[in-house]
Amino acid sequence: MKAYRYLLVALLLGMLGAALAWLIGRDPGLVLIERDGWRIETTLAFAVAAVVALWIAVAGLVGLVRWPIRAWERRRRMRAFARLAQGLRARLEGRLERAANQLSAASTHPKVAEPAMLGAIDVARARGDFATLESLAERVAGFAGGTALAAMLRAEIDLAAGRRAQAIERLVALESAGDLPPTGVATLARALAEAGRAREALPMLARLGGTRTLPAAGLETLIASTISTALAQASDRINLASLWAGLSRADRARPGVVEALAARAQSLGAAAEFLDEVEGVINHGYSESAVRAWAAMPGGDPVHRRDRIDRWLAKHPGSPALRVARARMNRRAGHWAEAEDDGRRALANGAGADAWEELGAAYAEQGDSVRAVRAYANALAIARGEAAAPLAARIGEGDVGSAPAAEVRNEHGIPQLPDA
Repeated sequence: MKAYRYLLVALLLGMLGAALAWLIGRDPGLVLIERDGWRIETTLAFAVAAVVALWIAVAGLVGLVRWPIRAWERRRRMRAFARLAQGLRARLEGRLERAANQLSAASTHPKVAEPAMLGAIDVARARGDFATLESLAERVAGFAGGTALAAMLRAEIDLAAGRRAQAIERLVALESAGDLPPTGVATLARALAEAGRAREALPMLARLGGTRTLPAAGLETLIASTISTALAQASDRINLASLWAGLSRADRARPGVVEALAARAQSLGAAAEFLDEVEGVINHGYSESAVRAWAAMPGGDPVHRRDRIDRWLAKHPGSPALRVARARMNRRAGHWAEAEDDGRRALANGAGADAWEELGAAYAEQGDSVRAVRAYANALAIARGEAAAPLAARIGEGDVGSAPAAEVRNEHGIPQLPDA
């Protein structure tokens, strides 16, 4: 293909040369230059050739003079590209200080200034270096389309400095103009949550959830935390019920959401009103933390609650939270032996301080101060990360720390021995 192109160029040049030769041979022309007694007379062909030769000579001389400068600039450009690559590689490797140095050095060259600066911004955000981020925001505002990015960076700086109102004002202005990027939406959600206005961020996060613009894990965590914060910020039971009614089933099942509902309902004195809501979430998606929140909520029919615990235990026999909840129900009903047995089973299934506290309460209500003090001491020790001391049981032999074994069931729900 290249040979064909070269052949065409050669043919065109030959035709052009033949045309010029014919024109010159027919009439070579006359060029006369006269000034202050000087007189130069020549043919047009010679004059054109002389001008071309002079242009070539001057261009060669200029190129010779500029060669060192161009070589230095080429070396400087190559070093800038190398520093950009090294900075990005260091960022991926987690060497943030080296990445910051390399990208800062690369940003001084105009050919790579913008990508190097964007990389430096990412590194500064990862390091929490807001002083550098402020200077980078000033520089990035000078690039085409960099005004929105600079405003978003300044909002992040304001939020980190505790200036929530200023951060919200900047980001809301960008949203009104249609220039707020997904990262800015996440920053605005955090700012609103910190300002006690988390509920206002929920519609924005809902729109962001279907765009696949932010990392899925980070976005899911942000949505769950924002919903939980909004529930915790509900001013009264009416607002709490309104917010909960507006959540989808998927939102209600997010980590920490139902726990936030239970905690806020208790603080508002409305636990009985939301007990069925928490129970419904557990029925659709079981979790240990949700069971603990439900078990801590007062109110409800004790018979119904015990029946619900037994139904959940049939499906999740190894649940320590359910065993602790059952121990609490038995203790409140005065069934001391069953309460102790449930507490011991909870410990065997991996329960911690809450099971020891429940055992301590059961012993204390029976007037067994020795075992109550030991159980409470074990709860405190586990909370500190220390080992629990053995406690002689009142039923059976052995101690609470060694028996009974955790219950094991097969895929059909039939109990089996641990060895089976």
